[in-house]
Amino acid sequence: MWCNRCGTACRKKKSQNQERCLEQGLVERRGKKCAAVALANKTVRTAFAMLTQNTEYKAEVLTA
Repeated sequence: MWCNRCGTACRKKKSQNQERCLEQGLVERRGKKCAAVALANKTVRTAFAMLTQNTEYKAEVLTA
């Protein structure tokens, strides 16, 4: 899959390139400060869910 935002080829599996593309898109749409808050919120929600459900982190694979 080709990513137009950063101009790189992203694989079907979730990779660092794909994560960077998503982050760059968020920064372009919302700005740096809002993107930082959104990513921090996502991290806190993940950590809270892991603590309340007593589970370990499981990375999900995205498919295109």
